[in-house]
Parts: sequence; structure tokens; C-alpha cells
Amino acid sequence: MNFLKGFLVGSVSLLIVACGSGGDGFNVNSGISYNGVTTPATITGDNAEDIATGAYQNGNSPEGMDFGGFALVQDSQGAPITHSRNLVLSEALVKVISQIDFSSVSNDVAISAVETENYSEPGNCGGNMSVNSRVDDVSGEVNGTIIFNDYCEDGTTLSGSINISGTIDGGPGEPSEFTISFTTLTVVSDGDSFTVNGSISFNFDDFYIMTLTINMYVRDNIEGKVYWVSNYELSITTVSSGYYSYLYDVDIEVSGDFYDPDYGLAVLSTSEHLHIYSGDENPSSGVLIVTGATGIAGGSTKARLTALSSTTYKVEADTNGDGAYNWDSGIQYWSEL
Repeated sequence: MNFLKGFLVGSVSLLIVACGSGGDGFNVNSGISYNGVTTPATITGDNAEDIATGAYQNGNSPEGMDFGGFALVQDSQGAPITHSRNLVLSEALVKVISQIDFSSVSNDVAISAVETENYSEPGNCGGNMSVNSRVDDVSGEVNGTIIFNDYCEDGTTLSGSINISGTIDGGPGEPSEFTISFTTLTVVSDGDSFTVNGSISFNFDDFYIMTLTINMYVRDNIEGKVYWVSNYELSITTVSSGYYSYLYDVDIEVSGDFYDPDYGLAVLSTSEHLHIYSGDENPSSGVLIVTGATGIAGGSTKARLTALSSTTYKVEADTNGDGAYNWDSGIQYWSEL
């Protein structure tokens, strides 16, 4: 099975985290910039849940956002819709990459041969994308540009362009690592609209393990807020569900920083990997730690988000920095956020 197609089946539904580490920013020309709070967020009992779930989601939607990655917003007709901006973007980009033909690369090629392709591909629900790709059969280097003209695939519409660069790992003709960069790529899905500026790098360690490094500004086109994520590392391990060979669970480990325009910097880590069972939208276990500003006791204020099941979670907070969690949200339901 093609690696990228396997990734789509087994892992893409888990790309729901897009946060970042470091605070140096990145150089991309676009109209999107972060003008929010950059100092560490002071975590309190009043904001712990907002900061923890917002950091996990890369920003809360106007109507709130489900911890599992599915924003609860309203379309123009007032009907409820559920999705994750990060899930929508990551899934859409991987689907695009999976349609590019890298099969010309072969270990048997003895002399340099550069393959160039230019073509237009229609979306299954409207629009088209124009692809210009270049593959060096000897070095394995690939690069290209894709322009999206209201390209709609499975209900998600992309407008703008992306640049692709990376390497092919020999004979299979499949990427071993590649980076997708974008300036003003607009994504519209289920009544939501957001524009991104930055890059996502993919590194495939083997068939079951991949690492993403994400640098991105995300502008909510409904509220106008911009969130900032940079140099965030997300490790996704695909594991067999144990029931059917074509079903996969995933384990997710994260580390990095997330800038919320209202609260500031939140540093993220997983003390226990987040485990999502095949077919579920939400983690059933795992712990996300969110570290903020120094508290009055001298240590960092923190929030601890624990997945209790695929339907419930809780958030605890150390609001004074003494190392003890003195605030507890109690059991919460993803669907009620």
C-alpha cells in the first residue's frame, strides 16, 4: 500500500495538533502577522480550560472548540458543524501530495534524469489545482508549486498556493521527507474560514512513524484573531488496532509552544502520549501539560489536560506555581464545549 495512502487511512485523522516551539518567528511575506500577547500566559482557575483546550486546538472557534479537534460553530443557516482547522488543513495537504506521481524515481537509473510535470487536476466538488513538479531521479530531490483555484476536495476548498520541496527515498518513489510552505493559503470547510502562513515539514521514519514540524500563523477569518505556532514537533506512531489489519490506532507525542493573542505563550508537552482508537475522534487516554508564567510560589503555573475516555476529559491547574494542582474542572464532555 502506498505510504501516503496508508497515512491517510491510519493517521491523518489524528493531525489535530498544530502548535509550536521556540519564539523567533519565521520569514514569510504575507498580510498575516501576530500582534497578540507574547509573554508567558498566567494560568488561573478562570482560564485554565480555555488555555489548555485552545492550545491543543490551535485556537478556539467563536462558538468554542471540541478537545478532540472538532470546532462547534454555526454556518449561515445556523446548522451545527464539526471540524478541526488543523485536521482539515493537514488532511487536505496530504491528499494533495498523495496525488503527485513520484513513481519515476528508481534505484536502477544510471544517469541523471529530471522529470517535470505540468498539469491541472479538478477537485471532486469543484475548482482545480495546477501542478508544476520536478523530480531528479538520481539525487531524489523533488520540488514543485501547486496553485489552488477554489479547489474543492471532499467538502474542503483551498485557495492560494503552496511550494513543495523534499527527497524521495529511492525505488519506491515515495517521499521520505518533504516540506510544504504557504503564504496566504485560505481554507474553507463546513462554514468556517481561516488563512495560514508558514510551513509544515513531514519526516517519515518508517511506515508507522512520522514526525511533523509546524511553523504557522493561523488567522481566523470570522473573528480576525491570529494565533502563532512555531517549530513544534509532533510525533505520530501508527499501531494496529488488534482487531482488523486495516484499522489503526495512533499514539501522539507533542512538545512546543503556542501563542494565543489573548493569553500569550503556552509551552506544551505530553507526559503520557495521547492514544486515539481507530474510529474515534478524541483521545481515550493521555496527558497534555501546558506550562505558563511563574506563579507567586516561585514555580510555573500549569494546566494538565487528561483524556479520560473518547467522550470525557478533565483539566487541572497549578495556579500559584507550588507544584500542586489546586484547581480541577471535574469531568467534562468534549461534545459540550
